[in-house]
Amino acid sequence: MCADVPATWLITRELEDAQVACADLRAHGLLAAPLPCVESRLLPWPWPDAPDGSWTFFTSRRAVDAWHAGGRRGLGAVAAVAPQPARRLEAHRVQVTLAADGGALGLARALRQRCGG
Repeated sequence: MCADVPATWLITRELEDAQVACADLRAHGLLAAPLPCVESRLLPWPWPDAPDGSWTFFTSRRAVDAWHAGGRRGLGAVAAVAPQPARRLEAHRVQVTLAADGGALGLARALRQRCGG
């Protein structure tokens, strides 16, 4: 990209994700447009209530949606990638014990730091 050539970022994700990404880019002065070309479907929540003392990690907002659609099973302590999965859980009145930026790796680093490692 050259400074004198305007460019529009076409965000090729699910519509909701594309809209969030576009808003972030626009906030930084960039031209952005959603171009949704991906769609995912929720699968049934894969396990019953989490055992006492366990953690459940959410690395995507769609995983939160699957949990919610699956009957809101017990989770134990909750860790989530920030901002979207953590916000989505909080909107469902779930206390997020640990949240971190940087995807699954950022969350793993935050957990290691929390545990003194």
